[in-house]
Amino acid sequence: MKALEALERGCRNAATGTEERGRGLREKRPPAQFSPASSEEDEESEPGYSKDVNPAADSSIANQLNEMRCLLLEMREKIINLERTVRDQITQPASSTLSRSPLLPSSSSPSPPSRTTSSTSPPSRTTSSTSPPSPVQIHIGPTVKITATQYGHIKWSDPRKATKDLLMAVFGRQVLATHSYTGELSNAFLGRQPKPQLNSAKTSDILNYITNKFGVDPALVKQAISQECADEAKLARRRSK
Repeated sequence: MKALEALERGCRNAATGTEERGRGLREKRPPAQFSPASSEEDEESEPGYSKDVNPAADSSIANQLNEMRCLLLEMREKIINLERTVRDQITQPASSTLSRSPLLPSSSSPSPPSRTTSSTSPPSRTTSSTSPPSPVQIHIGPTVKITATQYGHIKWSDPRKATKDLLMAVFGRQVLATHSYTGELSNAFLGRQPKPQLNSAKTSDILNYITNKFGVDPALVKQAISQECADEAKLARRRSK
């Protein structure tokens, strides 16, 4: 601000000095007396007067100085307004600053929506209509097939044990306890009611599979089937008592 005032003062002094210099030059020159002789003498005595004093140049300099003065005045007004604004911001009360702060919510601003639990229950998980993949089946014969898990539980180290385990996987305890291999009574139990025969196609598949796997006599396998049916019948009678 002080620099602007000093610059303005210098421009004003320069403009004033230019006007006074032009006025002084004009006052130094005496009024010309029109005579041919004096005219020639004046021209010979003051040959550079017309070159030293140029009214048009002085007017141009004065105009430029006036324009600079106007610009300085405008800059001074802007600086004064800016200082007044900064002073108002500094001296403004803290309460009004907080009230006009855009970061703080106003009292009239709507409250945030409350989180309400939905009354609708979550969708229930329905079981898929598609059935799970079927386990791997192992074919013992044309009519007999068991799962790979059942096949793994069979004791394949002995043909008799393998026959019993295979019968249990194919027929189950209940069927073996109530059926026989041939469906006929033996000579030791002629007075009893004969039991129904096991499925002949399935027993034939078991018989062929065991004989081919172990290379044993089919009679050994038939005996193992009859013995397994008798053993399961005894266990059923014991459990019923």
